Amino acid sequence: MKVTNSFQFVKIEAGPRHCIGKSNDNWYIWGEHIKLGDYNSALKEEIICNPIEIHLQIRVISVSCGFEHTLFLDDEGKVHGFGKNNHGQLIPNDKKLKAISQPTFINLEKPVQFIAASTRGSFFITKSLQVYVQGSNKNLELGLTSEQSHQCGFLEIQNVTSVNAGFKHTVFLSKLHDSAQLYGCGSNKFGQLSISSLSDKNQLQLIPLPDIIPKDFDVLTSWNNTALIYKIEDSLQLYLTGDNKYGQLGNGDKTQFSNAFVPVDIPKGIKFNKVQAMAEAFIATDNEGQLYTWGWNEHGNLGHGDTLNRNVPTKVEKGGTLEQGQSIACAGAYFMIY
Repeated sequence: MKVTNSFQFVKIEAGPRHCIGKSNDNWYIWGEHIKLGDYNSALKEEIICNPIEIHLQIRVISVSCGFEHTLFLDDEGKVHGFGKNNHGQLIPNDKKLKAISQPTFINLEKPVQFIAASTRGSFFITKSLQVYVQGSNKNLELGLTSEQSHQCGFLEIQNVTSVNAGFKHTVFLSKLHDSAQLYGCGSNKFGQLSISSLSDKNQLQLIPLPDIIPKDFDVLTSWNNTALIYKIEDSLQLYLTGDNKYGQLGNGDKTQFSNAFVPVDIPKGIKFNKVQAMAEAFIATDNEGQLYTWGWNEHGNLGHGDTLNRNVPTKVEKGGTLEQGQSIACAGAYFMIY
């Protein structure tokens, strides 16, 4: 849906339960999150209906919203965060610290260039392209070996340029010169890692890619899916693996899942230029600004005016065209145009 942008937001980062937005160089929060204030109130969650300002003393260049925590990256490569710490996703070495009520510096020792907040963890890519992780590893989703919460450490993989985390799985894209490799870990219960084992716990390993995927590709994850995205001329191509009980694979197939990457059935003549993920659904924009959605639609989150799931990319007829300068923020069971 289109929302009244009275704050004149120029950037919105959406999480499953809350959003962070930038307006006039100030940052705001709304949605379901811990109560801002002193520590005693931080354990209590509240519904923030109207955006409230987050008082930051840093120049933020990147934001990432997890399920119950938020990360900020500043222009010096330093990370700040606040929210729940019940899994050690913010301060892993302090098990007594259950939440942080105001943005707090997280000492990672090395300068960072990329942040990603997940359901129960946090991922950081340093400027030397190493990956540092912290939080819960109960499904091995951090890529570490101990199946516990409050874990932290560097991963052995190098030259990582992006991290994408689903509900219980994570994929890491490593690029060096003209070659690219994809690593994954965590749950493959729905085939979201595209490996043969359907275990709910999988160690970090190389993910096999279809032969058709070129060396230059990007990655996107929903809760239980992984997408490979690449461009042919002026049109994006998509391959998806994982859960399909709501039609997330987008190929019209009614199978429950796939543990191999399959092509999305993009409507004939339509050229996608951007794809984003909600919890168990996807939204794409074509070269004319028209929106297409597919997957889970229990809450009407696909924008079609009903609650029917879609198993192929379907045009959003009413209000589904981006005007010049507009963007989409999406996560969980919603998307917004601003």
